[in-house]
Amino acid sequence: MVCASHRKLIQTIVGIFFLQKSTAGDFLQLMKTLYASGPLSSFSADYVPLQQQLTPRPRTPPASETPEGMIRIPRAKYVDFVVNGVEDQGNDKLGADVQYYWEEMSTKEHKARVMSGW
Repeated sequence: MVCASHRKLIQTIVGIFFLQKSTAGDFLQLMKTLYASGPLSSFSADYVPLQQQLTPRPRTPPASETPEGMIRIPRAKYVDFVVNGVEDQGNDKLGADVQYYWEEMSTKEHKARVMSGW
């Protein structure tokens, strides 16, 4: 099991790559801190996927008319949402793709009946 301090460092490093809100110097400082926390052998070899969190975003205002190059799709009460990802890492383990709001953990295969429109 990854200890809490190592987990926080790993989450921070992953966040840097995905959010791209830091500099190379920030990354190197994190790596220095990680190195100082102990040798690689102090990390668990167990696969433990990290929990993803939804970041709130402002709602996009609806278009008054269909934008150029798009077609209008009529609203339905429910839509069957089915997506399968193809990743070369992670095998079929949890944590290899994205996590939608109805899922407890990220996975390569997603299937749900979701409400359409507001």
